[in-house]
Amino acid sequence: MTLSNKKKIKKYKLFLFGGNRLKEEGPLLKTAIFLKKNKFSYICFVHKTHLKKKISKSKDLEDSLIEKKINFIKLSKLNNKFIRRLLDKDAFGISINSIWKFKPSLIKMFKGNLFNYHASDLPTERGAANLSWKIMMRKKINSSICIHQINNDFDEGNIIFKKKVKFNWNLLPYQNLKYVRNIEYKMIKSFIMKFQKKKFKSKLQNNSQSMYFPRLNSDRDGKICWDWKADDIVLFIKAFSKPFNGAFSYLKNRKVRIFNAKKIKSKIKFHPFQNGIIYKYHKKNFYIASEKNTILISEKDITGIRKNKKYYLGKKFK
Repeated sequence: MTLSNKKKIKKYKLFLFGGNRLKEEGPLLKTAIFLKKNKFSYICFVHKTHLKKKISKSKDLEDSLIEKKINFIKLSKLNNKFIRRLLDKDAFGISINSIWKFKPSLIKMFKGNLFNYHASDLPTERGAANLSWKIMMRKKINSSICIHQINNDFDEGNIIFKKKVKFNWNLLPYQNLKYVRNIEYKMIKSFIMKFQKKKFKSKLQNNSQSMYFPRLNSDRDGKICWDWKADDIVLFIKAFSKPFNGAFSYLKNRKVRIFNAKKIKSKIKFHPFQNGIIYKYHKKNFYIASEKNTILISEKDITGIRKNKKYYLGKKFK
């Protein structure tokens, strides 16, 4: 469905704005399937970049939305005038993994009934890429996921729903996400059902506890600095691991991606100039100098290298 359709305009009760996470079937698609199955009056607004995002090896989001016969509209910018024509009485909207900044005029249009699913704690984890930031910051406390009202500032609206989740910064992102998926899906469904009955309370956020970190892009932000401490390098690599595109570095002008690593103590103290040098390849593992430590990377956790692994002995990551 596109804006150029000349069919009679239908009114909708529930508006979904957003998309899916990379290489996952949620959260927007799973929510939309739930709405369709339960015969909700709904419509999805999806940014064109989200539609091309792969949710599996063979399908992108647009393929799946069409296959599941989900009502959706492809947009690059939100069209307030068009959305107003679709609004039914007492309609409400949910932003799920959306990349849009909602204008005050659109927020006002929903009369306080425009919400956002935030896949992390509020107000301590505002912004985006919170899973990666948590890993890099070694967060040891349990986190939460939230649904909050949308206002004129990112992630600052009143909290409607909040659910505690376990988090382990020693795990890779996909391992933490596997646990969170079922909880978030149940929470979003529960919110939708309770909203129908007007059974929810809002809670002000404590702005004095707020922290905000920006969105990350593996291809732009994932470059490894081999002069960092070994622990920080390992955590950085984990933070950009699957389902993301991986942290990256260069070997002899070849871009390589690294998805996991671990620190092992070394009896040898390397000079800082040796940081990043592959000094050993043994049992399908690369050993990289890192001052008082060694960073070990399994062959299976690195892509973009030649078949002859011993070629890289003595080579330095840049």
